[in-house]
Amino acid sequence: MTRVAAPHSPGDGATDVGVSAGDGRLSPWTLRFVAPTVESDFQRHHHERLVRVLRIGVTLLSIAVALTGPAERVLFPKVWPELWTIRYGFLLPVILAFGYVLTSARTLAWAAPRSQPIMAAGMGLTFAAMEAMAVVLLDQLTPELLMYFGLVFVICIQTMFLVVRIQFLWAAILSNLGLLASLVLVAWTGVDSFALASTMAMAAMANGAGLSAVYLLERTERGQFHALRKLEVERARGEVLLSNILPEAIRERLERDGRPIADGYAAVSVVFADVVGFTPLAARISPERLVSLLDRLFTRIDLVCDRVGAEKIKTIGDAYMAAVGLPDPREDHALAAVKLAVGMLREVQRLAEQEDLDLALRVGIHSGPVVAGVIGETRLLYDLWGDTVNTAARMESHGAAGRVQVSEGTAQALGDAVALTPRGTIEVKGKGAMATWWVEPGDESAESLDWQWLGGDATLLETP
Repeated sequence: MTRVAAPHSPGDGATDVGVSAGDGRLSPWTLRFVAPTVESDFQRHHHERLVRVLRIGVTLLSIAVALTGPAERVLFPKVWPELWTIRYGFLLPVILAFGYVLTSARTLAWAAPRSQPIMAAGMGLTFAAMEAMAVVLLDQLTPELLMYFGLVFVICIQTMFLVVRIQFLWAAILSNLGLLASLVLVAWTGVDSFALASTMAMAAMANGAGLSAVYLLERTERGQFHALRKLEVERARGEVLLSNILPEAIRERLERDGRPIADGYAAVSVVFADVVGFTPLAARISPERLVSLLDRLFTRIDLVCDRVGAEKIKTIGDAYMAAVGLPDPREDHALAAVKLAVGMLREVQRLAEQEDLDLALRVGIHSGPVVAGVIGETRLLYDLWGDTVNTAARMESHGAAGRVQVSEGTAQALGDAVALTPRGTIEVKGKGAMATWWVEPGDESAESLDWQWLGGDATLLETP
């Protein structure tokens, strides 16, 4: 069946396949995509990739926070109740709560595009808990304890960078604020300047190294994301183009099994249509208007093919070829072919009225066996062969303007579904004498054809 792309606004960033790679430019300072939609898609993609890592990280961090608490009772016998209140009453619940929001299947869809500010809030509260514990220990702060807290800070920074994979913008804000807060807090205690300097130097170096690594890793990840996004758009565009060339079932077989594809069908109706007087018309109007006219006409016929379930085979100049009953066989192939033919006549009549031109189609139908297959290497073509194709072409070429001529094979396939008008026996080139019939769109057979599938005189098939 012919696939017709839906129209879209040029300003909405869409492509013919309904998806766009978008603007891949990055802000050099924040490493965020300039295009908001691309940034949102990246955040969702980034979070979905990290869910498993986050679950492991949150689990390990929760275990570490829970198990290291008893050591405080031995090391800090005077203030361990306050430390435990912070650790078990605030820090551990914060880790578990944020871990649930970021990794639970129930909240994942909501959290994915917002994962970075959520993680930043969680890390910020974690740093706040650490600072609160440091305040509790101010009276007991020694150079050894200062080194201990410096080591804990470095571990938290590296966890944030390497495990949680918080992105550069939030990592820079959080790590620098945490470093500054720690510096102010420790300096306020009046601790030995050498211990203070060495501890803060170690933390600052870890912070700088971590931020540099995050910047490079995130820039690479974002570049890969946009490259894959463009590749997906091109792949989808190629699938749409291939779908417009080949029937869906044939395209799927071609992708799955490769060529060659050749099938025989016992009962197919082939439809040929040709614009009457096309050559004189081409001499009277400009090339631009001529091509536009054919494009509008064939686009409308493509839509009629979709409505009746016909397969567009090809166009040759001003001629249009379609078939019903392949690649999926159907018993009503002849009736659907007649519907298609009458729809063609209606569309060319409407177009002629709109353009104030003398336009008409000559349509012929024949039903019988055909061979169908895909040929070509660089330009694939799904085509039909056999006497049925030749006879359908003769039905068209020996027909009349504005009328649909059918062969005896089609008349038999139709049975009583459509009332036909006998034309009699005519001489057909290469075939000899043949009995043929006319389909009269205005006769008593109209009700049996259910003309309402075209939407009456509505604008269903209008072309702007």
